[in-house]
Amino acid sequence: MIWKERNAGEHSDTDKFSKAGAEAEEKLSFYLRRAFGKSENIHVLNDLRLIDDSGDVAQLDHLVLHRHGFVIVESKSVSTTIQVNKNGEWTRSWNGRQTGMQSPVQQAKLQIELLRELLDEHRAELLPKALGLLQYRFGHCPFEIIVAISDHGTIKRGCKVDELVKADQVIDFVQVIEKRHHKAASLLSLKPFSTDGIYTFKRNVQEAICNFLLARHQPLRGRSMQPECPAAQADVIREEPAPYGQRPAPQTEPVEDQANPGLGQCENCGAQCMIKWGRYGYYWKCIECDTNMAIKEFCLSCGKKMKLRKDGKHYFKRCEPCGSEEMYCLIELVDDDGSDGGS
Repeated sequence: MIWKERNAGEHSDTDKFSKAGAEAEEKLSFYLRRAFGKSENIHVLNDLRLIDDSGDVAQLDHLVLHRHGFVIVESKSVSTTIQVNKNGEWTRSWNGRQTGMQSPVQQAKLQIELLRELLDEHRAELLPKALGLLQYRFGHCPFEIIVAISDHGTIKRGCKVDELVKADQVIDFVQVIEKRHHKAASLLSLKPFSTDGIYTFKRNVQEAICNFLLARHQPLRGRSMQPECPAAQADVIREEPAPYGQRPAPQTEPVEDQANPGLGQCENCGAQCMIKWGRYGYYWKCIECDTNMAIKEFCLSCGKKMKLRKDGKHYFKRCEPCGSEEMYCLIELVDDDGSDGGS
């Protein structure tokens, strides 16, 4: 199943290099959609950008979640020759000569580290408990890497680099990985010191993970909310997803108290949004076009993320490290189920 497609509006694909990268990602997204668009066991999120609380960023070209772990797929717009020498150094052909490049494998490992830590911080929301007592973690969950170059590119290996393939081979590699873990999940097939098959995600867990990652997605572009109130900072848009397989019903009830002009204005249709409470906290929801947007405020003094709290119909943003607090807005708060939300 495809949970997220690449959104060209989130990027600035103006120069030839970014355009080439966009084409490579879109081509691979097509391959993934064609292979797994109707799959119940393999879930795909394309073009996912995550930021942890420290401000570190992981830009994932393609994230595949199968029943037993994750696969990170890095798209590289190399249509000439890519080479890895015996020392593991990467080069690519450019203007008739080989030019050094950062190892995409090492790059993906850094992304995996951030993603694993982010998921593990929220393990209680995403994973069950063994026998209802011991909380499962993401610490040993398998994360594997595929680096995909253009179908027309050439690969030269001076050492063993199993992660490096052509884009049209990615689907086969993902299926091989999933089948290897599925086979190892049998008690008779478990291997000592191997992570193959040690995790088996049920369907509801896979859906919870995908919903969580969608809610955490923060695009580079699309930060159209520019509040007139100097104390309010521009929000990063993110999607608060509906339950699996459902489209949230349009909200028709009137908003009793409008927010300050420009604060919570829908980036899609320009209408005033209302604050709602979902699984991952407060977010803006447009009652006209059903668009959802994240509420993320950062302290002007220390740069830390501020928390929202509700007092009646008043909302305040507070910086825990600094102890500072100021009014954010005055607006009706309604939960997804129509009940009053909490802070």
